[in-house]
Amino acid sequence: QFETKRARLNEWKPPVEYESVALAGPAKKHVAKPSQPIVSKQPLFSDRGGLVNTGNNCYANAVLQCLVRQRGFVNAIEERKTLVPMEYSAFVKAFLRVSRHVKGGSQRTLDATNVKDLVASNEHASENAKRFGNKAQQDAHEFLVYLLTTFEGAFGEEFVREFFESRITQKILCTDPDCGHAQVQEQKVLDLQVDIPYDNQETSLSISQLLGKTFRRERIDDYSCEKCKGKGAIKRLQITKLAPIVIVQIKRFTFDNKKKNDAIEVDQMVKIKDHYLELNSVVFHSGNSMGFGHYTATAKEGETWTSFDDSKVTKGLTVDSVLKKLANQRNTYLAIYMK
Repeated sequence: QFETKRARLNEWKPPVEYESVALAGPAKKHVAKPSQPIVSKQPLFSDRGGLVNTGNNCYANAVLQCLVRQRGFVNAIEERKTLVPMEYSAFVKAFLRVSRHVKGGSQRTLDATNVKDLVASNEHASENAKRFGNKAQQDAHEFLVYLLTTFEGAFGEEFVREFFESRITQKILCTDPDCGHAQVQEQKVLDLQVDIPYDNQETSLSISQLLGKTFRRERIDDYSCEKCKGKGAIKRLQITKLAPIVIVQIKRFTFDNKKKNDAIEVDQMVKIKDHYLELNSVVFHSGNSMGFGHYTATAKEGETWTSFDDSKVTKGLTVDSVLKKLANQRNTYLAIYMK
């Protein structure tokens, strides 16, 4: 049987185990593993390390603040920067400039719009990617996907997938005991996308619970077996490979670009199979639709956290204060976890 620490999700035993673990904060019935000290510093408000918003590019600033904190990925880029094809050289230099800036460069703020512009203007960019070159508000998740795609062009697909690729297997099994025919399909993904239930009546769901609802067995009554032509099947989604860096997208936007404002608790740690994934950074979207609103971010730095609102940077946030913000959050859009 399958259950998270919060609630039993389904009577079926799923292929993947999800378990939320709190690091610190208000008393909860969670296992504190591993423990994390609460640092009693006062927050430091600063613009050092911030990124300038030149007009609707907050989505890019928030994503870049999170991505440059994936140090293994950034270090690998630094090591390979001289091997980049000419058409990607300016893009890689622009990204590394952002990385060095947020690590403690001499400038207080930096204009990073050339990163998104170079994603859009690259000669290999798709038509969809070219929209990042305009001044309109864009979707942070889509920008992250095209950012990683541009790195694939610069260093090769395998380079990016070494850090971000997970694999999901979908299995559809005929329920006729005399048939047992199965359709199996594997998908390579750079993120895990979780839906907010359309008819959600719960006060607050967690990312662990959303993962559980996504990766569970479900019955398909109107399925027609291609072998026996019988009706009914069991569909199962299973994570067969887990990336070192796991991006979770909470699918808040509907087909007409309206936003679901359900409260989602961001787990500080999620257990998938035998792996504990620790929260590294979060992208927030405030607003009621994809084309409007504002993106911000927060990221873990040592024992404290830092929040980013374009050029405004708040350092030294305690684990406790971040937990409170993430406990009942209606604006969480992307959560990045690390093994």
